[in-house]
Formats: sequence, structure tokens, C-alpha cells
Amino acid sequence: MTSLLATILIQGQSEFVDILFPAGGLWRYVDTYDARQAQKSTLGFNSPKFDDTDWWVGRAPFGNVLTEGEAPRTQWDTRYPAKVRTWVDLRHDYQSIELRISVDNGFTLFFDGNYVTHEVKEGPGKKWEHVIQVQNVKRGKHLVSLLLVDWHHETWFDCEIVGRRAR
Repeated sequence: MTSLLATILIQGQSEFVDILFPAGGLWRYVDTYDARQAQKSTLGFNSPKFDDTDWWVGRAPFGNVLTEGEAPRTQWDTRYPAKVRTWVDLRHDYQSIELRISVDNGFTLFFDGNYVTHEVKEGPGKKWEHVIQVQNVKRGKHLVSLLLVDWHHETWFDCEIVGRRAR
């Protein structure tokens, strides 16, 4: 679980944004390299009730190549999709949260077990090339889960989450 880390002023605006989950954060994850792990990682991995205690724990960025000068902290074998999960513990209500995602090539995003979006971009991943907003998020624990895909080449994944407090 991650708690509120910092509040930052964004580009001279009078609005404050909380960093809810930092880049380089810890994720529970599985790539389907191991048959036992694959079995545990298939159905319902995006559900808050899913038991991920047998999954590995790794720090982002995940990948197999330097990206924008940064080396991956957790290796991702791109022969297999990776499934990643983390919990974010919010101390406040938020009018919106923003998930900033870097991934090569694509992902499916779930928030609290609900499908949010699926995006794919060819070519090397770029820092925060995907920005996804979720509106009206209440205080408490929330699950962020992603299915990550790559087509057997150089790959990369990281995510940070920021929030704008409800007034």
C-alpha cells in the first residue's frame, strides 16, 4: 500500500496536486513464464478480492532495456504478458486522479476491478505517454491493475498517480 507522499504546485496554477503513487513504486506482478504463476494469474486478477500473495513483488520500472536513460529495476520477459497490481490508500476525496503510464506496447487498465481503458502504441515507450483520468474517487483503499503486452521486443513499464482534491 502507498500513502500520500507529497503535494506539488503544477505549472503556476493555484491548484495543488497530490502524488498518490510515485514513479518507481512497488507492484505485485506475474508474467506467465511459470506455469504455476500463470494459473494463479488468469481469471479475476483485476478483482479486489483476488489473492495475489503468491505473486512476485517488484519495483518499477519493469522492462528489459534502458529507456530515457533509466534502467529497469524488474525484468519483464516479453514472451508473455505481464499482470501488475498495486493498492493506493487515499486520505482524501479526489475530484479526479490521473494515472500517468509509460508502456511499450500496450495495456488494459482496471480500477477497483472495473475496466477503464485499453491502449496500444507501437514504438519505444515514452515517459507518461498515456494519461488516464478517473473522476470522483473517494478516500480509502483502491486497486490499480494492468495487463501489459509487448510483442517480443524491447519493453518498458512505469506508472505514477496524482490526484486533484475534491473541494
